[in-house]
Amino acid sequence: MRYETFLLLFFTLLLATESEAKIKKDTLYSASRQDKVIVSSEISREGDAITISFIEARKILGESIAKKYKKQDEIDIVFFDKTGVYKDMTFEGMLPKAFMIPSNEIEYTKSVYGYFLMKQKPILSFRIKSDNPKAIYIPIYLAHHEKKGVYKILTKCNDIVIELPKAKTVNSQQNTAKSRTTKETVTTTEELGGSMPDFEYEALKHVNYINVLISKSEMTERDIKELDESANQLRNLSFRQFSNEETEAKVNKALSDYKNKREELDDQAKLADEAAARKAEEKARLIAEKEQARQDSIATAAKQEEEEEKQKNRWMIIGGIILAVLGFAGNQLLQHYRNKKNQENISKMQTDAIKQAEKEAKRRAEGYAKEQAKQARSAAKPASDIASKSKTSKPVGKRNNKGISI
Repeated sequence: MRYETFLLLFFTLLLATESEAKIKKDTLYSASRQDKVIVSSEISREGDAITISFIEARKILGESIAKKYKKQDEIDIVFFDKTGVYKDMTFEGMLPKAFMIPSNEIEYTKSVYGYFLMKQKPILSFRIKSDNPKAIYIPIYLAHHEKKGVYKILTKCNDIVIELPKAKTVNSQQNTAKSRTTKETVTTTEELGGSMPDFEYEALKHVNYINVLISKSEMTERDIKELDESANQLRNLSFRQFSNEETEAKVNKALSDYKNKREELDDQAKLADEAAARKAEEKARLIAEKEQARQDSIATAAKQEEEEEKQKNRWMIIGGIILAVLGFAGNQLLQHYRNKKNQENISKMQTDAIKQAEKEAKRRAEGYAKEQAKQARSAAKPASDIASKSKTSKPVGKRNNKGISI
């Protein structure tokens, strides 16, 4: 009876600490009844600790908001546990309300940021001070992500009403544990026939605990640690000689189940690590691509600026050459006109000199002719005097200005 009592107390304590959970689904409407929000949450209680996990949240926008905001992924479902100033975020449009906690019944530590986005699947943790806690009302809002660090609250929806699970009475826990452990105890007694060594009882205790842990749908880090410890102790006990073949078979099966579960957990951890590594690699790749794009943009801008500078210098050189050619041509043209004018002046001076020489020659020729005529007249005058004397009867004719008789 000592061993049966020990097992009964062990399983009573074990099952008394089992957590209970329920999943609820809320459909909330905005003040205009045009927008709808559907929120699924899981409420679990373990002892005096209550956890509310928001599993999924969907929004169905009305015509007014959907028409104004084309990108619906920029509209988020949000709620608050603080009012006023929020860390790294500003909310515009309307002043939101935070959900209230009755401090005399529930203990809650407010978050650092003061707001929760449903798309991030937030988790709220409370500690119950009362056996009959009141419900929690969480106001829900639809907000548009305007830009980095700024949300605009568009509308308020109905509150989510969280009915907190009440603590089980001691009698109900003991009855449940007794109904479960009695069956296990009777089965064990029948198997052992009342003559089981202490190490076999210890082995069966680890077998039962391993089966309980493996049967959980989700295991915490603490569960995995306790599973490893219990399996190691059971493995050490398995090397001893069991008095009952069925007990030995149970031990071997528990170790085999543990091995399979451990491989499953390792595969899950490996997949999680690979997913995290892929995510980190993708993030690093995106950062590298962004940096490369930035470097390429800088290089392209520098190259374009260099090309523009070269083009500018090229046009300056071409412009300088054109100006030099035009200056040289202009100088040659000006020199040509100057030479032409000088040549014209020289030609004119030569022509004037020739004309002057011709005039001078003509004048001298005329003067010479006049002189010769005068000398001829002077030589002919004595003869005419003699003739006049011999011919006195001949009338004297009228002379012209050249001394010739008419």
